Amino acid sequence: MTDSNYWDRLGMRAVSRREVLRSSIFAGAGLGAAALVGCSSASKPATTQPGASAGSAASGAPAANVRTGGRLTEVGAYPPSLDFTREVTAGVPTITMPVYNSLLKFDTTVELQEFKTVQPDLAEKWEIAGDGQSYTFKLVKNAKFHDGTPFTSADVKASFLRQQNPPAGVVMPRGSQIQAVKSFETPDDYTIVMKLSRPSSPSSFLQVLAQHWMGIYSRKDIEGKFDFVTKMNGTGPFRLKSADQTTKISYDKNKDYFVKDRPYLDGIDIYNIPDASTKLAQIQAGAINISAASTEEFKTLKQALGSKAQFQSVLLQTVSALVMNSNRAPFNDDRVRRAMALAYNKEDGNKLLTDNEGVTGGYMFPNGGWALPKEELEKIPGYGPYSEASLAEAKKLMAAAGVKAGTNVSILTRQGSGAGGGSGESHSLFLADQMKKIDLVGKLDIQTTAKEYDAANAGNFDTYIIALAFFVDDPDSVYPDHFLTNSPLNYNKLGSKAVDDLFLKQSVELDTKKRVELVRDMERQAVPQLSKFVFRYYRNRIVTQKVKDFIWPNHQSSNHQMQNVWLEA
Repeated sequence: MTDSNYWDRLGMRAVSRREVLRSSIFAGAGLGAAALVGCSSASKPATTQPGASAGSAASGAPAANVRTGGRLTEVGAYPPSLDFTREVTAGVPTITMPVYNSLLKFDTTVELQEFKTVQPDLAEKWEIAGDGQSYTFKLVKNAKFHDGTPFTSADVKASFLRQQNPPAGVVMPRGSQIQAVKSFETPDDYTIVMKLSRPSSPSSFLQVLAQHWMGIYSRKDIEGKFDFVTKMNGTGPFRLKSADQTTKISYDKNKDYFVKDRPYLDGIDIYNIPDASTKLAQIQAGAINISAASTEEFKTLKQALGSKAQFQSVLLQTVSALVMNSNRAPFNDDRVRRAMALAYNKEDGNKLLTDNEGVTGGYMFPNGGWALPKEELEKIPGYGPYSEASLAEAKKLMAAAGVKAGTNVSILTRQGSGAGGGSGESHSLFLADQMKKIDLVGKLDIQTTAKEYDAANAGNFDTYIIALAFFVDDPDSVYPDHFLTNSPLNYNKLGSKAVDDLFLKQSVELDTKKRVELVRDMERQAVPQLSKFVFRYYRNRIVTQKVKDFIWPNHQSSNHQMQNVWLEA
């Protein structure tokens, strides 16, 4: 199905709370238009998707054989702050998502690699204008913030304006994704109208709004002196009970939650367990319901727990990537940046750091439909197989750049082993070893997660290995965050007008096939600029015990609201 008359077909089509947006633009190997599927809000619950419980989260109808009560336990690191709108790390949704709602959310019941379905959350239904430049959302009327303040459209408007125009000294990394919205209108307390400066396809725009990063704060808190860094006040299924950076953060059930009969759990406790042996022992003892695991931990736990636990291994829309500071010598010379890409042996890094589970890719997810074909990506320097010839070319580039042998280079490094496959001390040590091939001396600058991001935002690094999550596999999400000249997470501001122009061109293109070609052309020009040099996309390994209706997705901003999760006895 082509998109040549997509907007004519869509028109003023209303989408109700029972409806979902099948926002994948691809069907199998072929291309397909985004489809709006569903029935009216007065009809029976939507058909259950694979992995879903038998109930309807929208209606609050209980799932068959659900056990209510109990406290779920999970391992997770305390984030740099509790203000998720200002944070980058993918660990933030684990901590903050149970407390908040967004207008929309991703369906947490679909299969792991098909995590692309958008459902209502604080919005009951929505309408899209025929020209694609106006989105009208009708909001729920029974939601309240945890302090008792009623939720209204004014809260939505205030939350998005805060992202577009952040407070002084605060960076809002994902505000760039909604910059096309030129106005937020509130004709009444339960309607929000977003007027766009240019058309935007629902397959992109609605997915952007479904991210946890687009969660809704209280207007009263935004206009007042609320401490977003250390406190939380949302409309979500769980209320913050206590937060201790060194031990655990706890939540209790929100008994006034606007979805009837949710959540099932009495509460959640997320433990900070930095010692690997302690974490392993707690999982083996059955004290932890959900935890990520390193490759070796995963193997050990499979042997120890067997059928007592469930094991998920998921290729994430998350990369391990190198940022080379083009504002500092020697990386202000593009020849040095290219030399580094050619000298780095991705095959050895993948074997040593991820047990050969990493996947080579560019800026768009290699398992998605936007990505360059593998044979074309491999033609870009640094993305093809490593060889002695590529190392020889790297040495020639270094000589031409006149870089003195033994030049010291700092490597901004996240404290810890980096077992997940993205960043950490082991990754930086491997990079330092690769630098020796071109006579650079890598020096690790080890920082806590909070100080790491402070240094990155301030440009206080020569090189920096970052674990970077792309939460929506769509160029309208990925490129504004990271790869346009003025993207907030483009730490060295490497970019070009050609790529910026192509981004705008693809963003307003409504024909799917044409848009894919524009995106691939954008990749062909952007990836060689080395704004970020992608080492690999990597996997997460998740161990769960007694947890029902919980699937770990391939983007991490989607599955921690926990309103439908329950525990076996």
